Amino acid sequence: MSTRLMKETLLPRIMWISKSITLKQLHLQVFEYLRHAISEWIDWKDPKTKKLPKDSRNDLRQTLIDFPYRPENFSGPFTKGDFEGMSLDDQFDLCMSGLYVDPSSENSSESFDISEKPYRIVFKDISGYCAPCLYCGKLRCGGCEVPFVSEITVQ
Repeated sequence: MSTRLMKETLLPRIMWISKSITLKQLHLQVFEYLRHAISEWIDWKDPKTKKLPKDSRNDLRQTLIDFPYRPENFSGPFTKGDFEGMSLDDQFDLCMSGLYVDPSSENSSESFDISEKPYRIVFKDISGYCAPCLYCGKLRCGGCEVPFVSEITVQ
C-alpha cells in the first residue's frame, strides 16, 4: 500500500446502524461500544497498574499520552476503577466535552484535539458523486464531524 493512502492515526471501523436514530443517539452508542478501550487507556497510564506489556517494544505505559480527562474537584490519580464506577452518562460527559452541536459549523475532519475528546465520528461520502454533503451542504466535502444533536437522524 502506498504511504499516500495510509494515515497512522486513522482507525476506520464500519458499523451497521439504523438510519432512524438521531446523531446524539449515534454518539452515545459509539461511546458505549468504545468505553472499554478508554477504560484500558486509563489503566495503562495508571502508575500503579498491574498490566505488563506482551512485548517490551510496544509498552503502552511509555507510548500512550496521559489520560487528559478528569472529573472536576477530583484529587489523586484517576483510575480505571474510578472511571468504571461512573454512570455511562457521566463517562460520556467527562470524555466528550468537545463535541460540535451546530451541524453547519466549521468542523474540518483534519483538525482534532485529543484533549477535547478521545475520538471523533466523521461521515464521508465515498460514492464519488458530486452531490452536496447532507450535513454541511458543501460540494466535495472531505468529511464532516458528526454533530451532537437530537434534531437530525443518520439518514
